[in-house]
Amino acid sequence: MDATTIIKTITKFQKDLEEFKKQILAEYTPAPPPVQVESDPLKEQAVEIMKMCNEALGSDYGVTAKKNLTPIMARLREGRTVNDFRTVINHLYQQWGKDEKMCMYLRPETMFGNKFAGYLNAARIKGVKDTPKSYNSSDIEEEILRRIAI
Repeated sequence: MDATTIIKTITKFQKDLEEFKKQILAEYTPAPPPVQVESDPLKEQAVEIMKMCNEALGSDYGVTAKKNLTPIMARLREGRTVNDFRTVINHLYQQWGKDEKMCMYLRPETMFGNKFAGYLNAARIKGVKDTPKSYNSSDIEEEILRRIAI
């Protein structure tokens, strides 16, 4: 054997040895423990409020979108209740839902933002109930047709 052949043989042996080490490590390395996701009751409550909002308004805002959940969670941390959210949703729909200029503001970032307390107080003054009411596009269509007919 000449030196070139010996070097090639040694190089191949080293590559095979490295591959064998990788296989052994893969077989005998324990799997990492499963990641335990802690439940966040505040976030879960915010998701439920978003579902309620979508149902009441006939909308399809992302129920897990951070942009939607952040203001809800902030209000929950302030001590607001699910009934407070129902009241505001109901009140703002009554106020803005049939107004062509204002209905575009029936969105989580507006309804549940830093003016939430004001919306809630206005609803309480007007005597708006916290009972959820389901609204759908036919309510809006009927109102538009009624306005066109006038």
